[in-house]
Amino acid sequence: MPAILLVDDDPDTWAAVRLALEPRVKVHAIGSLHGALDFLRARPHEVCGVIVDLNLTPGSDNFGRVLLERLREVSVPCVVFSSSIRSPAHALRYENEFGVLGTIGKGGTAKGTYPLQQLRDCVEKMIAVSLEQLRTRARTEVEHELAKRDADIGQERARSEQLVIETRRVAGNSAAAKLSAMEAERDKGLVAGAKNLRGEVMNKIESATTIEELESLRTDILRALGAL
Repeated sequence: MPAILLVDDDPDTWAAVRLALEPRVKVHAIGSLHGALDFLRARPHEVCGVIVDLNLTPGSDNFGRVLLERLREVSVPCVVFSSSIRSPAHALRYENEFGVLGTIGKGGTAKGTYPLQQLRDCVEKMIAVSLEQLRTRARTEVEHELAKRDADIGQERARSEQLVIETRRVAGNSAAAKLSAMEAERDKGLVAGAKNLRGEVMNKIESATTIEELESLRTDILRALGAL
């Protein structure tokens, strides 16, 4: 199950958000800026996004902006959910400044709107963005491991060339030619195998449709590649 971090100092909001979002997502609730920053430092990959209240400390208007700045720096998807948001124009300011996926007033920002339904929609966006971020991360990590295999194949090719040279010196051109043909066939098989492996694992990464599936695939693929 995907998880999100709710940063809000109102226990009633915790209860309402959990009622609205669970069991679709797990909600971690924290009531302070420093608690949220500590969570993100220690467990950044446990959540697919953050819901931020702007007024985290009594008398400190927009204190949540500090958290929004940090989330922008580390590219964590986030949504503002705050009683400070009272109009669509005000909401748009935060979307433009911090790139948040949504800015929702707890009392609604327009006639006929339902804040918790808006929040559900924004959480779906956060999950989708987080999925693509994880897919990009998985591609990069897998490519790194596959590059190691390509380097190993290159080293094998260099050793083969040296062996052919040594065979020519010791046993003559005919023996060297036979060995060269055998080594070329083996090299061809290694290259084809590496290409097929790359295609197979990348197809699996691209076909994953949930964060849980992709995270499991990523772990299994990296473990398997590390064991080769």
